[in-house]
Amino acid sequence: MQLQVNLPRLRDAPAQIELQGRDLGWGDVRVPQLSGRLNGSQSLHQLTADASAEYQGQKQQLSLAATGAWQGAEGWQGRLTRFSGRGLLDVLLREPASLQLASGQVHLGPAELLLAGGVLKLQQTDWGPQGAVLQGSLSEVQLLHFMQASGVSLPLHTDLRLSGDWRLTQAGGWQGQARLYRSDGDV
Repeated sequence: MQLQVNLPRLRDAPAQIELQGRDLGWGDVRVPQLSGRLNGSQSLHQLTADASAEYQGQKQQLSLAATGAWQGAEGWQGRLTRFSGRGLLDVLLREPASLQLASGQVHLGPAELLLAGGVLKLQQTDWGPQGAVLQGSLSEVQLLHFMQASGVSLPLHTDLRLSGDWRLTQAGGWQGQARLYRSDGDV
């Protein structure tokens, strides 16, 4: 892995960070290639990252882009402008979503992704020291895509589509509700 950093103390001075990695792995996941780049300044920059991965012999390409700014003690604030994946599981962020990262905290604004032939809507995604709140829904997601991605082989063909919603909170323990139901298709 190689890392090059040019990060001056002045907020508006030009900054650049570049990361290159090859032949990485964690458990069953292999990452033949990983790259990331930050260009701009601390007060306004663009971030891009791309990875090629393999899980149980199946390939996945991932790509993301974000723009934002370092806000000192408040952490990083910006927008996730691109998130996509092709291969094992296809996913695509439909429109940019706000993103805030601070010490031990993550907040993702409302986001809509195309996933496995359907739509995944993340209405609230908050993680922090006090707990978490996760709320969203999915519609018309093809079961076959998830079965193939998990490595499960089915002895028959299915065009079953699932929909559902959830609201989960974590503060000392998980609580909430989740519903998953057949919206179309058959086994």
